[in-house]
Amino acid sequence: MSPSPSVFGPGGSNNLPPGGARASGVYTLGPAGAGASGRNTVTSFLSYIFSPPREDPAFVERSSGTNDEWGVLGTKLESEVFRTEFALDLIDVYFQICHTRLPILDPHNFRIRFKYSLPQAPLPPPLPARDIEPLPLALIAVVLAWGAKFSEHPIIVHDRGGSKDKSSILARALVRRAREVAEAERIFRIATPDNAMICLLLEPLQSQLITDPDGFHGFWLNSGIRHMLELRINYKLGTLALDDSRGASMVMAWWMACLADGFSSAYFKSKPTLDDDDYNIQALTASTFSTSTETLGIGTPTEFVTWYTAMHVLAREVRWMSRMLWTPVMAEEGIPAKVIQDLMTRLNRWRDVYLNTVGVPSNFEADWNFVAAVSACSSDATFHVMYIILHQAVEDFGIRDLQRGSDPSGINADIESLQATLAGEAVHSALRIAALTGVLTTNGYLRLDPNVLHYSTYAAGLLLARQGRPEAVNCITGLRQYAFAYEEAHIQADQIEATLKDVNRERTQREQDDQHLPSPSTYSAGRVSQPFAMGLPAVSAVHHPGQGSVISYGGNEVPNQYAMYDGFAGMPAEQPTSHDSSHYGTFGSRR
Repeated sequence: MSPSPSVFGPGGSNNLPPGGARASGVYTLGPAGAGASGRNTVTSFLSYIFSPPREDPAFVERSSGTNDEWGVLGTKLESEVFRTEFALDLIDVYFQICHTRLPILDPHNFRIRFKYSLPQAPLPPPLPARDIEPLPLALIAVVLAWGAKFSEHPIIVHDRGGSKDKSSILARALVRRAREVAEAERIFRIATPDNAMICLLLEPLQSQLITDPDGFHGFWLNSGIRHMLELRINYKLGTLALDDSRGASMVMAWWMACLADGFSSAYFKSKPTLDDDDYNIQALTASTFSTSTETLGIGTPTEFVTWYTAMHVLAREVRWMSRMLWTPVMAEEGIPAKVIQDLMTRLNRWRDVYLNTVGVPSNFEADWNFVAAVSACSSDATFHVMYIILHQAVEDFGIRDLQRGSDPSGINADIESLQATLAGEAVHSALRIAALTGVLTTNGYLRLDPNVLHYSTYAAGLLLARQGRPEAVNCITGLRQYAFAYEEAHIQADQIEATLKDVNRERTQREQDDQHLPSPSTYSAGRVSQPFAMGLPAVSAVHHPGQGSVISYGGNEVPNQYAMYDGFAGMPAEQPTSHDSSHYGTFGSRR
C-alpha cells in the first residue's frame, strides 16, 4: 500500500520543530508525498514516541529538570541503540501478554517487518527486500503502547514508582501518541488490512470511563469493522487467501471484531454495528489454521475453535439483546415482560449448552496456566454479566406491563415473579464474578489482563455494593490491581467503595432507628452464602508463572493453551429450555 504522508520525510529527515522529535509532544503531518517507508524513519519515529510527555501535567509536576525526564534510567532513552532495544522489549511483552488473548497479528511477520525497518538490519533469508512490506508507524505505536501497559522494564518500573497511584506516565503517553499517530495518518479513512488491525487494537487501549472524552466510544472498533467490510472479509470468498498468513490473520480479526461488537454494545448501551446477515464468512475450523497455527499463537486449533464457537453464539444473543433494549421507546415506555422473558430464555439456553464447556468447571485443574485460567474465567464472567446488564435495564426503564396499571387477570403476579427471578439471577451472577475476581486477584492475573474482565468486574462490584454485599470488596480489590494497566479502574473502585459505605451507613442507621433487622428484599432469593466465594478450592492452586515469561519476559512466549475446553462431542441435539442448576452444585444452592 502507499503510505500516508508522515511527519518523517524520506531518508529519516523530519519536519518537526527545532530540537528534533524529542522536543515535540504533538504528531503532525509532513508535506504531501513524504514517505514512511525509509529504514531510518522508524529510528526517528522511536525518538518521537519515547520523548518526554511535557504536555502531561503529571509529568511536569514530577520532573525536576531537563536531565531527569524519566529518572536516572530515562537518560538512556537518548541513545538510539537503547531506544531500539526498549522497543523490541515492548514488542515481546505485547506478544507474550496481549497476543495470547487477541491473536490477530502474525508475530513472525511483524517482527521481520519491524527489524527490517531498522537501519543496517540484515535481511532475513530467504526473503528479498521487495517482499518485506514496511510496517505502518501507527501499528508500531499501538503495539508499543500495549507492551508498555504490562511491561516490567526497569524504566517503566521506575516510572511507576514515582506516581502516587503507581501508574506509568510513559505508558499513558504511548497510548495517547498511538491515537494521535493513527488520527494523523488517517488510519480510520483508508481501508487496508494493516489499518483494520490498528483500529481493532487501538480501541481497547482507550479509557473505559464513559465520562472520559478520550475514552471508549466505539469509534476505532467501528472503523476497523468498516475497513473489513470494504475489503470484503465478511464474504465466504473474500479477497484474501486463507493459506496466506495475512489472510488467516484477517479472518481471525473479523471473528474477534464480531465478539467485540456484540459484547461492547451491551457494556456501553448502544446498538451493535453488525447484524447476523452481514457476513457469511467461513466458520472457524481446525483446518482453517493448518498453515498458520504457529504464527497466530492460538494453541491447538480445535481447542480455540471450541471456545470461539461458544462465544460467537453468545455474542449473537447479546447483539439481539442490545437491539431490543437500547431504544428510545424502551427507555420511555419500559421493557415488555415478554421481551425480558425471551432474553432470559436465550441466556439460559446458552448456559445449558456452553457454560460447562468454556466456563469454569467444578473440577478446576490445578495445572492450568495463566491463559487457560483467565480465558475460562473471562468466558464465565462475560456470560454472567449479561444478567446484570439486563437487570439494570429493567431497573432503569421499568416493565411496561406494570406501568400500564393493574391487571385483574393475575398476570401482574407472574410479571413480578419474573422480575424477582431476574433480580436473583443478577445477584447470583455478581457473586460468581466476585468470586472469580478474588481468585484471579490472589494470583496476580488481573494486572496482566488486556481489558477483557474489566467491565464484568466493575458491573458486578457496583451491583453488590448497591445491595450492601461484602463480596463487593473482591471487585474493589480486583479493580485496584487492574489499575496497574488501566488507571481508570482506580476511579471505578472508588465509586464502588463509596457506594458500599453509603449503603451500609444507611442500613446501620435504619437498624438503630428501628431496633429491628430490615425486612428481606426482593434480592434475598438470589443471595448465595459465603461458601460460594470459597467454592473454588482448586482455583487457588493455579500455577502462577512467577519465574515464567509472563513476568520476567526472559523466556519463551506464554503458550496460549485452551486444554480445558472439551470438544462439542456429546452435545444434546435438543437444547433444554428449563434451567438446570446442577451446573452450580459446587457453589451451593442458588435459591
